[in-house]
Amino acid sequence: MNAATDQPEPTPEEIARVLSHLGKRRTPKKAATSAANGRQGGRPQLPLSAITCTCGAGEALEGHPTTCPRGRAIRRRQKAGTL
Repeated sequence: MNAATDQPEPTPEEIARVLSHLGKRRTPKKAATSAANGRQGGRPQLPLSAITCTCGAGEALEGHPTTCPRGRAIRRRQKAGTL
């Protein structure tokens, strides 16, 4: 109990829920920062060499199935025209 208000202390779950809600709020500062990041091209891409191949095709740009993280990254970049 909180001696000042005679209310029970919040549980960790309640605290997490409130802080999560506050973190999702859209503030003018967050909007400005997001816009500035977008003007700079957004989040930098990982180099393909840093993306692990799980199918065994290795460093090749072809032959990866859609279940391979490296294959998905290659297809996404080809579609966007950045590869």
